[in-house]
Amino acid sequence: MLFAETARQAFLRTAVAAGATIAYGEPVTAIRRNGAESLTLEGDGWSISCGKAVVTAGPWLPRLLPVDLGAILRPQRIPIFWFDPLPGRAPDFAAGRFPLFLLETADGSLVYGLPKWRDIRGGVKIGFHNKHLTDIDLDGPRPPVRREEADELWHAFNPSLPGLARAARGMSCVYTMTPDECFIIDHSSEIDNVVFASACSGHGFKFAPAIGEALAQMAVNGRSAIDLEAFSLARF
Repeated sequence: MLFAETARQAFLRTAVAAGATIAYGEPVTAIRRNGAESLTLEGDGWSISCGKAVVTAGPWLPRLLPVDLGAILRPQRIPIFWFDPLPGRAPDFAAGRFPLFLLETADGSLVYGLPKWRDIRGGVKIGFHNKHLTDIDLDGPRPPVRREEADELWHAFNPSLPGLARAARGMSCVYTMTPDECFIIDHSSEIDNVVFASACSGHGFKFAPAIGEALAQMAVNGRSAIDLEAFSLARF
């Protein structure tokens, strides 16, 4: 298992140790070409000039690169849930005994789950992979999870995984979906000296170190040391 916040903090600490400056609460609203070899990144009342930019803005990528990605990427809301073990069953779902799993149901749906880890959320994390996806307004409030979504999920896994209570806690996350549910890692055709990645569709985080290395090579050397043709924008 990867703990997202712990991993993210490790990335940031490593970047700062290597000389990076990190700015919080200052979203980039536009990227503009400033001559042949320079870019300007603009925000609310500020701007920065640079030679090259790596853009990994998740669901906001279509706003920054509308020509490249506006018709391809779809930010979508997906619910995830945590289920508590029934009385006396908690040891059965603890790490070391209960595995990470993928379960394909009779209708072809894919359910994933992770063991209970100490007191994080207090339960077993389970969700449908790329099901219950709905379009989301990034500027509006995050829609809450629905009881019928949790019930459908429980009915999908309970025959194979008894021992979890039907009641669940949930939250809505955002997946940035591509048409083939795979990554896009490429140079922008819209703005010179920009490389970008949409390492998304619900399964990108675990690949972040490798994709980050590839993007750095693309920005510095013009290309990655490995073949990324399968992830090119041209396939669309």
